[in-house]
Amino acid sequence: MDTDETLGYFSRQRSVAVRRYKEFVEAGIQEKSPLPGAIGSILGDEGFREGILKFLRVTSDKAGISGIKKIQKTHEIKEIVKGVAGYYGLEEGDLLKRSKRTEPQRKIGLYLSKVLSGRRNADIGTLFGITLQAVTNAVRDVEKMREGDKRLDIELKKIKESITAQR
Repeated sequence: MDTDETLGYFSRQRSVAVRRYKEFVEAGIQEKSPLPGAIGSILGDEGFREGILKFLRVTSDKAGISGIKKIQKTHEIKEIVKGVAGYYGLEEGDLLKRSKRTEPQRKIGLYLSKVLSGRRNADIGTLFGITLQAVTNAVRDVEKMREGDKRLDIELKKIKESITAQR
């Protein structure tokens, strides 16, 4: 790893730069992360984020806006879990805990949480009680299943419609 450029921002002398960089990192550890409240790539307080989302809803030409799909996915993970559970006739808690009996439905819940919420895998994993890598694996599994089973696409579409109808 080449660290010269980064350290160069702190000092021309390597030993001084290393010390200042360490101080910088340690000072930042105490700071509160702005990421938990982010919607897609929108950072800011709740009023600012809602203002941006409102603007995007009425903007007709969205093609030039980077990451627009992530930003527009505004379903809450809990409402997605509710919709998936309702579709399969399960309790919400059944999807949130690991069980062989509900593993396929749980993976679909994880997949739709990722696709519809725009939230980070870590946020989704926290609600489901799993690691962010496990979320990634579940999403990948559902994507593979979709390749070989067009009925699953129809099922996912119906679930998405039921989640949107809840609003």
